[in-house]
Order: sequence, then structure tokens, then C-alpha cells
Amino acid sequence: MLDAHQQTQFMSKAETTPRRSPCSRTRCVYNIRTLQASIVIACAIVFALCVWMFKIKDSTPSFSLSLPMDGIFSSPNRPSEDFVRARKWEESWASKTAPSHERISKTRRHKSSKGSKKSLLVRDDKRFKNRKDESSEKFAEQEKITKSLMTKDDTSRIEQGRSKKFPGAIIIGARKAGTRALLEYLNIHPQVVVSHKEMHFFDLYYQKGMEWYRSKMPLSGPGQLTMEKTPKYLITERAPAMIHSMNSSVRLVLTLRHPVNRVISDFAQMLDNHLGETFNFTRFAINPKSGTVNTKYQAIYVSTYHIHVARWLEFFPLKQIHIVDGDRLISEPLDEIRKVETFLGLSPFYTEDVIYFNATRGFYCMRHEVGGVNVPSCLGDSKGRDHPRVNSWVRDKLTEYFYPHNEKLFRMINRRFDWS
Repeated sequence: MLDAHQQTQFMSKAETTPRRSPCSRTRCVYNIRTLQASIVIACAIVFALCVWMFKIKDSTPSFSLSLPMDGIFSSPNRPSEDFVRARKWEESWASKTAPSHERISKTRRHKSSKGSKKSLLVRDDKRFKNRKDESSEKFAEQEKITKSLMTKDDTSRIEQGRSKKFPGAIIIGARKAGTRALLEYLNIHPQVVVSHKEMHFFDLYYQKGMEWYRSKMPLSGPGQLTMEKTPKYLITERAPAMIHSMNSSVRLVLTLRHPVNRVISDFAQMLDNHLGETFNFTRFAINPKSGTVNTKYQAIYVSTYHIHVARWLEFFPLKQIHIVDGDRLISEPLDEIRKVETFLGLSPFYTEDVIYFNATRGFYCMRHEVGGVNVPSCLGDSKGRDHPRVNSWVRDKLTEYFYPHNEKLFRMINRRFDWS
């Protein structure tokens, strides 16, 4: 029980204490709901931004690939993912088939971030759009000169009786062994008509059908031999069977050169295609973990000739395959081209006046008569490029590696090359 004094104090305190507003609970609920709505709106905005950024990224994908400087391999026997991707890219360029500009716009084109290292796969849009095979441009220029020198009678005689035929002879490889030089030498022979572009029918476009293949061949007249060149055929496993089914009597021409020099030349072309990038040949050719030859490197696989030749000999007899010494095709082209001329059953045409040494360029060029005028022609500027400096111990290791493989090839073709 409270006494009178305590009751008086209690009542006075109650009167002075402010009464709680009846709306305070409602206001609290309102504030909570407002906060929840704000969170929902913020999440929606963030989600919309993510979707928008994803669409932009999806419409212009970027591929960035750089080789690690501390080694190519993640393990002694297994190449790293970057190395595999680099090799796949290099293999796509081995055939020299540039994809269309529209396709590149959807797959490879992007802008590098400011200050970042240039990506291995990045190419300027204009360079891709205007990219043409150098040799095709040389052929086109030569053809333009030839047509300008022709009379109307010459043109009418050429257009009469011409048709598109399947090739009677095919240059099947090897890559970076002189196939382009050989094709250009054969192109000036009056009995030969060549396809200036690599067809890649038996390794990429076989599903398009034989009529598509024939439609891509150049026009040839009676008595003329149609030829095409695709070095990728040599290492394509299904190519021998496909070509045999097309024409079992087709004549095959194969150029081979010193396997180590071919590997270095292959690497030099890759450097030329990646201006501004730094690559170390040793890291491609030698496994940095084990110190052994990197058999995963495609350039080394291509130079293991006996593996590929054995596959072709399963479908064609050796007498149907003419092997050109790619090293002598560089140093003594006249002798080698005359052998090809005989193999193809062509009339004698090549002389020292037709194939001559150009001291300015440092390699052999050609001249042939059109309308009574000698028209000179040389290989593209990409030919005769400088090769990278290779350590002597790397070259020795590669030579030692290829020695048993070369011996297998020599026994297979009953012929030896000076590849010591």
C-alpha cells in the first residue's frame, strides 16, 4: 500500500510523462515497408544493369590470349591451355584461309583495354576487312599485265573451248617447304592452269560436294592441266582416301625440305603474323620442364614426314607421287622444276631465261613472254623473310630428334636427302 505522499508523487509523475502517440506503431510499419520497397527497386535496377552489360558483352565478345613468360607447359607432358589455344590459332592460319569479315566481327574482333598488352588474336578491323593473300594479289597483278598485252585474237582463242575441270595434279604439301614457289613456277607454263587460292576441299569443305569443288577450279582449255595446292592435305588423315575416290590416277606433288629448317620457317611465319609480339622459339620447340623436344608443337609434327607419307602410300603408288627437294628448289630451282615438268608430262618450257636469279631480292624470279613482251614476276614480299636466331644446342637437339624419323622416310621412298 502506498501512503498519501507516495500516491501524490506517483500521480504527479504520471501527469508529467508525455503520452505515446497512437500513430507511432503505424509510422514504424510504414517506414519498414518503405525500406523494403527501396531495396526491391535497387535490386531491380542492379539486375537490369547486369542484363544490359551481358547483352553488350555477348554482342561483342573478346578473346584475349597471351603466352606465359615463365613457361609454355603446366606439366612436362601436358601443354597448358594457352599453348593449346595458340597452336589451334596457328593451325587455322597454316591453311591461309581468312574467315569472312562478318564472321570475324562476331567472333574475334574487339578493342584492347587502354594500356594492356595486345592480344594474340586481336587484329585491326581494317586489316581483316582488307586482308588478302599476298600471292593472290601478285597473281592478279600479273594477270592484269598479261591481259593488257594480249590482242583481241589472243583473248578470243583463250576463251574458246575452255571449261572447269577437276585437277589432274595436286600439290599436297608440305607447308613452308616451297609449295607456293613451286605453284608460281608452274603457273607460267602454257600447258598448266593453277588455282591461285588454296581450296581446302579435302580437309574443310568436302561436305559441299564434288560439283562445288569443280566449280571453284579455273577455266582450262584442251590439253591443259588443272592444278591446285593445299599444303594441309599432307597431314589430313582422310585426304588420301577422298582424293583417291575422286581420281585414282591423279598425280601428286610433294615438296619436302630439311625438317629443322621447315620448323624454323614455320615459326618465322607465325612471327610475321604477330607483329609486335615477342615469342621464343626455344619455348615452342623444347619442353621447358623436361628439356626434351616438344612433340606437341604442330610444326614438329608436320616435319615428321614419314608418318604422313605412309598414309598416302596406302592409297597411291610411289610412282604417282613426285617428291620435290624443297631445299634445292630454293638454291637450284631450274633443275627441280624440270623434274616436275617431266613428271606431269608437260612439254619442255623452262630455261635459264625463264627462271633467273634476282640479285636485288636475293632469290630466283621468273619471266615469260606475253604478246611478244617479257613479263617478269617474283614471289611475294613475305618470301625470303628473315628467320629468327636459333641457339645451336636447340638446332642440334632437333636434328638428333628427326634423325630416326628421316631414316624411316628414306627407306620408305627409296631416296635420301642431305639433311645432316
